[in-house]
Amino acid sequence: MIVAAVFVVLAVLTVITDIIGEPPTYLTGLLGTAGGVLFAAIGSDKNKRDQEVAKTAQRAEAKADALTEVAAREHPEHADQIPPPGGTGDVPSGDGEEVP
Repeated sequence: MIVAAVFVVLAVLTVITDIIGEPPTYLTGLLGTAGGVLFAAIGSDKNKRDQEVAKTAQRAEAKADALTEVAAREHPEHADQIPPPGGTGDVPSGDGEEVP
């Protein structure tokens, strides 16, 4: 957020100094650096989100495994009918027929 604000301020200053005359070299360099930092921050945020999604998927899979084991222990008479996690088993379609 701060990086984006700094980038906008530098861009505005560069445009204003360009209208008045030629912008100083250091200002143009700062603008380029701020742009690079802004895009790097955006990229790292995307990587962080991807890692969080992967961790969430792993936790969900672990919970599904645990629930399948609990269901098999609580209802051993129906253990052969409990589909494994991940949807690889036959699931009733709701109209009485099983979908492979």
